Amino acid sequence: MSQRYPDVILETIRRRAEEAQRAQAFYSTDIDYNRAPTPPDHVPPEQVDAYWAGEIQSLERGDFRRALSPPTKRQDRKPTQYQPSIETVSPKDVGDLKKGKKLYEDWHWGIQPSRFIDWDDPDYPETLIECGRLVRIHFRAPRLNGSVHPRRERDRMIEFSRDIANNSHLTYDPAQTDQRLYLLLSPEATPTVAERFWKNNALPPQPLSQLALLAGGRHGKRGDYPNVLVKPVGITTALVYYTHKKSDGPSYYIHRLGEESCHYPILAVDSLGRLWLAGGNYRAPTEGITD
Repeated sequence: MSQRYPDVILETIRRRAEEAQRAQAFYSTDIDYNRAPTPPDHVPPEQVDAYWAGEIQSLERGDFRRALSPPTKRQDRKPTQYQPSIETVSPKDVGDLKKGKKLYEDWHWGIQPSRFIDWDDPDYPETLIECGRLVRIHFRAPRLNGSVHPRRERDRMIEFSRDIANNSHLTYDPAQTDQRLYLLLSPEATPTVAERFWKNNALPPQPLSQLALLAGGRHGKRGDYPNVLVKPVGITTALVYYTHKKSDGPSYYIHRLGEESCHYPILAVDSLGRLWLAGGNYRAPTEGITD
């Protein structure tokens, strides 16, 4: 096996870690920067060199996306647990949810919802319509010294594993004039999110409505956000979700935010590990999310 790959990996990790710290990137890693890494056990000996080459290429292009999964058990890792009461409601008991069913069908161009979910969390609106399963969030983290505007930064990503994404939802509020978006994360993911983006975030918490005012846009002008203290993670540049729309079939969709208006929603996190979008100029009509 060639010995140069672990050394190059180590040096690249060190350099990218230093850049990330200067850019105030809110992610954590358990990598030992003083010891060259070893390949995972599942990599066959004859593929080790190819594995290291791929890792170097990934690090060089700044690809720090990590699939969020339940945190490993460690004595010093005890983030606040978020356990809303989540129940699947039988279609026979839809009652006043018929309007929500019609809104879902319109938004998905004729596809009816397969189930109704009672997500018992008082900080969310009473009724939310799912756009799709939340797969990935693109954002840009600001530099502390302010030398580079966040819009010029390279996108960072929070990417959810398939199991987590299947229980995480990108939704909109039909009662809100501009269809405000809400990110409902699987309770399995929120401890990890709280650990990485709240606990390891040195910025002071502030009201969600204050961040919305700072972001601007049509969603920044309203004072109807829940009374939640959050910490900013970065400006949101895109959302990726998976859903089924008639004529398109099951598909992944990516929607840019702030691309036209330059009013980027601020991605924020609270102590429970819930992610919020503050401000922005987007809408979510039946044609899809637009800026």
